[in-house]
Amino acid sequence: MDLLITEKEMNLNLLSMSCGIPIPKLSATLLDMEFKGLIKSRPGGIFKLL
Repeated sequence: MDLLITEKEMNLNLLSMSCGIPIPKLSATLLDMEFKGLIKSRPGGIFKLL
């Protein structure tokens, strides 16, 4: 979450590499955050903090 606060929006692959979290686990976490209204997914695997 801190990375998204700093960067405003970030690509899934870059986010995974920066956090050290495998993409499948990170995807599940990001989807949960999106359902909670914390982030928004954009085309191209980009996630933006709301």
